[in-house]
Amino acid sequence: MTPWSVRTRGFLLAYVIPLISFIAGAVAGHIAGVYFGVPSMDVPAGFMSLISTSWRTFRMLGRLDKTSQMSISRIVRESAFDPDYKSDEAMRFEELR
Repeated sequence: MTPWSVRTRGFLLAYVIPLISFIAGAVAGHIAGVYFGVPSMDVPAGFMSLISTSWRTFRMLGRLDKTSQMSISRIVRESAFDPDYKSDEAMRFEELR
């Protein structure tokens, strides 16, 4: 597996798929709430969808082989949590100076 495909798969599994699931769950909850006459059903439906999808996608991340898992772990903990982390763009900029 190439590093770019590992990176893309990591972003999809960790961020994009849970976000899409949350939005779809909220929309489905809103439609069900209108149909059943229960107000504010979109919030619990959205969060339940987010929780179940996150659980499944993080399990899929864990099943990847060790080299891919190391790359995906680095993506998940990128600069937001590691103050010493430098992006590829920042490293290239320092090389040019």
